[in-house]
Amino acid sequence: MFSYASNSDPVDESTCGRQAGFTLIEMSIVLAILGVILSSLMQPLGARLDAHKRADTEALLRSVIQATKGYLSLHRKLPCPASSESAGWALDNCAGDRAAGYVPGTTLGIPGPRDEQGLLLDSWGRRIRYVVSASDHSSRGQGSFPDFTSVGEIEDVGLRWLRSEIVVCESGVVSTCPRQSVRANQVPVLVYSTAENVAPTADQQENLDADAIFVARDYSRRSGDEFDDIVVWISENEFIYEWVKSTM
Repeated sequence: MFSYASNSDPVDESTCGRQAGFTLIEMSIVLAILGVILSSLMQPLGARLDAHKRADTEALLRSVIQATKGYLSLHRKLPCPASSESAGWALDNCAGDRAAGYVPGTTLGIPGPRDEQGLLLDSWGRRIRYVVSASDHSSRGQGSFPDFTSVGEIEDVGLRWLRSEIVVCESGVVSTCPRQSVRANQVPVLVYSTAENVAPTADQQENLDADAIFVARDYSRRSGDEFDDIVVWISENEFIYEWVKSTM
């Protein structure tokens, strides 16, 4: 038969208290250690997620550039940007300030996430921007028709006299890019993502100020020097190569 302790059996309360207290201390130590481990893991995990988003967005931008080259070969001109009301279709005319807008993803047939207006989005859910040269030669071609985006204008002006106003610079500037800071000159078309937009630094604001100078440089989160825009373009020589190839 089993023997049960009666209510009168002595109980060592001090021992129970010590055991319970020891268990709580152990739990608090374990939780503290877990907190340190999780904290140390969160920052690298965030960095990896950010790097993944940047890689995906850059790949999408490069697919836009490739599709734009295909459009050039087929239509013998560059597409105009899309507007916030054009559902991803390229505008028919993009003279002046209409040369800066959003990727004409529907016209180019680019797969990827879209917003409610049909505009292509980057990994942060922001619209991908598209800028094409609005240059119009003063004496060659038809007047008031942008050279790079109007039917027949590239032939009428001639490759030798085509000039784009778009410049890619290594740092933000007011009106001109110093020669030593130029990354690319005479750029016909450029696409970019503002990414997470970590801080409104001068270099990042330069890409939003509606002029023809754009900044492309290394990613940085250094305080006061943040830069996370992703910028991709067709160079002058790439444009000429694609154009000549399409005529052969």
